[in-house]
Amino acid sequence: MKDYKDLKELDLKLNMLSGSIIKVDNLDIKPHTLKEINEYGYSDYMNNLQRISISVDDFISSVLDLEKRMILEQEKDNLKTFDFYVKLGGQEMLESLLVALAMIFRTDDVRILEKQDVIAINFVKMGVLVSDKDGVMTVNEDILDSLNEEEIMLIHRDNFDSVVEVIKFQNYLTKPSVKKRRKAKSC
Repeated sequence: MKDYKDLKELDLKLNMLSGSIIKVDNLDIKPHTLKEINEYGYSDYMNNLQRISISVDDFISSVLDLEKRMILEQEKDNLKTFDFYVKLGGQEMLESLLVALAMIFRTDDVRILEKQDVIAINFVKMGVLVSDKDGVMTVNEDILDSLNEEEIMLIHRDNFDSVVEVIKFQNYLTKPSVKKRRKAKSC
């Protein structure tokens, strides 16, 4: 299956209309059917889409402390939305992201690996993350090493914007843009 950035605009539109999976790295993003949205609850579904669609500008404009907002404005070119969810937005923002991603990927197994600043999907189910007697989650390196690369589903700073872009495409919150997605041609 091709990565969505490698698809032509018409192929991407057909893919979306058919309800097919769109791939970002090792993540298969399958659109929800109307039945699934109804069962989940339309309001909850839309709230999760809103939560995941927040931009860097939205985060910066929500900062009440003028000094902090000015610092963020100066650093804006170096920031990504993922930074706000994982590092700058606090526990409530992180939790709302995890809930939204759990809905998108249809699993309750969405965990932040804080030391690596990545979000792992289905790591507990695969036995990669295990809980000790105190409830502390640790990585089982043997199981992680035994997995094929395609089985490891991670969301991180470098692919988060693409994941959100696909979710917006699938929910018709934005349209695919050829100019935006076109790869540079080598000479």
